[in-house]
Amino acid sequence: MMQRWSKDTIRFMEDASVYGNYYKELTRILLPYLPTHGHVCDAGCGLGHLALELSNVCREVTAVDASADALRGLMTRELPHNLKAKHGDIFSMDDRYDAMVFCYFGKATEILQLAESGRTDKILVVRRDCGAHSFSKTTVLRKDHSINSLKQTLEEHGIPYVCRNISLELGQPFRSMDDALQFFQLYNKSDKPIMKKDLEGKLIPVDKAPFTLYYPSVRDMELIVFETKNISEKV
Repeated sequence: MMQRWSKDTIRFMEDASVYGNYYKELTRILLPYLPTHGHVCDAGCGLGHLALELSNVCREVTAVDASADALRGLMTRELPHNLKAKHGDIFSMDDRYDAMVFCYFGKATEILQLAESGRTDKILVVRRDCGAHSFSKTTVLRKDHSINSLKQTLEEHGIPYVCRNISLELGQPFRSMDDALQFFQLYNKSDKPIMKKDLEGKLIPVDKAPFTLYYPSVRDMELIVFETKNISEKV
């Protein structure tokens, strides 16, 4: 599903990105599968935090996203010499990369079509592996919560792949209880409203300015890696 960017979603995601070391740890996990000597694309890069970490280990990185709002922060900062940000739809571009990373972005059919196009040698896909929305008052199941559709497609066409389960901490820091309430109200998928009393026991106090509260959360994911050589003969 396409990320819906707004002033508030960007602010909360920025806070979560800078609070912990999620993207550093994710990059460490991706590292064995990356052609560090080559050109890597972070496809659907969002705010660009993964691309920034990838630029520390790869010779050249391009961060691409269709949302100008999401990219604005990345494009206005002074970037490392080996990282560039690009605004556009990755599926309609014709640039070529040694590897492409799709983190929480792209449908299985879109990714496979791009793989067939010869625009990259290797594809890494990171997808959520949990069944329910994390911040809803009641249990609300996700319509597409796993990477199974991509694995099924690859298996149907006889395309070998590597699969790895990942669990990383990616909680949400808050500046105040009102800040926390706004966050949960923003992401609540239930038809029942969230009140301050619902947050009791969920948040822990922290002393990491400007944050005073933290919602701990472990993100369960799956990583799929496959090479695109000879893929057109299999599909």
